[in-house]
Amino acid sequence: MAIYSNGTSIANAATLNATVLTGALPAVSGANLTSLTSGNLTGALPAISGASLTGISSELIGFGARRDGVISVASDTYTKIVYNQEEWDSSSCFDTSTGTFTVPSGEGGKWFLGVTNVWSATVNRPYTVVWYENSVQRVSYHTVGYGASWDPPSSSTSDSLVTNLSASDTIEVYCSHYDAGGSAANLSGNDSYGFATHFYGFKVAS
Repeated sequence: MAIYSNGTSIANAATLNATVLTGALPAVSGANLTSLTSGNLTGALPAISGASLTGISSELIGFGARRDGVISVASDTYTKIVYNQEEWDSSSCFDTSTGTFTVPSGEGGKWFLGVTNVWSATVNRPYTVVWYENSVQRVSYHTVGYGASWDPPSSSTSDSLVTNLSASDTIEVYCSHYDAGGSAANLSGNDSYGFATHFYGFKVAS
């Protein structure tokens, strides 16, 4: 039996032209549809479940640590800072015994890293923070002078960077200062206002 639409036979047709169809189409299953491009979709999409999505995390991957206790730093010498108190650590990636951040397995990508060191300054001198990646010094550093008018007299040295890191890469922070007389300087855990010497970082992109 032939099928007609508006007087036109559509029986055994390989292609069904939409111009010969009128009325409402019956409900059909889309189980076998493939390669349906977004350009062919109009209207509101139905709510869908994301239960099977992978590689997506709502948790911030990273760490935050601070220094508890004073470190005496010799003049004109790079000294590693061990931030010995954790504030948070999502993936057990920071070692408070060594002050070392290690990129967790599967978390390579772009990372934001930041550090602030507070010095118990008594004289005007340059203070420097230096990044070490995989035990090799980077060129990124920042130097700041002494804040003689601050109460108490002190100095704060800060730096930050966004860098590409791979899983198992390590980051450590070193500091230095220079005194013409060769005197040491103290790096504070906390000053009298509670400003902590701290180191933190988090992943920003894969």
